[in-house]
Amino acid sequence: MVVVQHEYGILGCSAVCPTTSTRSRCGGRSARCIRNCPPGRPGHLAIEQIDRVAAGEYGVTFPPDTAISERLLWPASAAESHGMEDVRLVRFTDDDGEITYYGTYTAYDGDHIAPQLLATKDFATFEVGQLAGPAARDKGMALFPRKVGGRYLALSRWDRENISLSTSADARVWHRAGILRAPREGWQLVQVGNCGSPIETDDGWLVLTHGVGAMRTYRIGALLLDMDDPARIRAVLREPLLSANAQDRDGYVPNVVYSCGALRPSRTASATPRSASPRSTCRRSSTGWVDPGPTSGDRPTGPVKAAVVPH
Repeated sequence: MVVVQHEYGILGCSAVCPTTSTRSRCGGRSARCIRNCPPGRPGHLAIEQIDRVAAGEYGVTFPPDTAISERLLWPASAAESHGMEDVRLVRFTDDDGEITYYGTYTAYDGDHIAPQLLATKDFATFEVGQLAGPAARDKGMALFPRKVGGRYLALSRWDRENISLSTSADARVWHRAGILRAPREGWQLVQVGNCGSPIETDDGWLVLTHGVGAMRTYRIGALLLDMDDPARIRAVLREPLLSANAQDRDGYVPNVVYSCGALRPSRTASATPRSASPRSTCRRSSTGWVDPGPTSGDRPTGPVKAAVVPH
């Protein structure tokens, strides 16, 4: 038995060709051997995953004379055929000073969800592709606005419950780097997640969070991460910053205040909460920062048509 570990999974399943029953010189690692693997075998599953990721790669280019407000991205691959949701957009500065705008979002095909990444430098041409790796699961990935320690970092909720840290060498394949924060307070007992990319401040990385409590009521909180070691929480709010009021308790998604990102004009950061009511006025907490305690808490760890170009 010969196996080869690849960033997308196991690429070889056997040194014996399943079609001819003879030993392969390549040790079962060639594309021909892998594609000949019977359905359900590791090599066959790996090639299916690679094909699925490749099928989701495409580019979109808008005419240069269109207003930026008219440039809408519509589903263009099977993975997102039923929706492109909750984009978390960040202005990313690379080591050489080059600026790229990255957006992580949830693709929905009617049965499954998958994290996707879009990238643009000018908001005219967009490159889109599916993320991979053990940390690229579920919803809510949010990239840091620059590399830390020479690697891309992102917040994720790959286990559907906790805020976790993820790392990547190329911003495409993501690996788990531990749980940052588990639900602890009553207003977040169901799950916690981020409300967009971390914001760089003089005191550390400010992370707006959302917590889901009883009756699936959403509230917005905050964490402060260490600037050089984001795996360390410096401070956390014990009470929520924003909570739903009476106007937010009805609608298509009731009991919700939620944000996918924030702006930092001048020296301050501001977030626009999303709620069921456009007239919402949210109750604000006066509670200050508190010591975070154990990181894992008390629980176990008119649209313009664009040119779509497949890669």
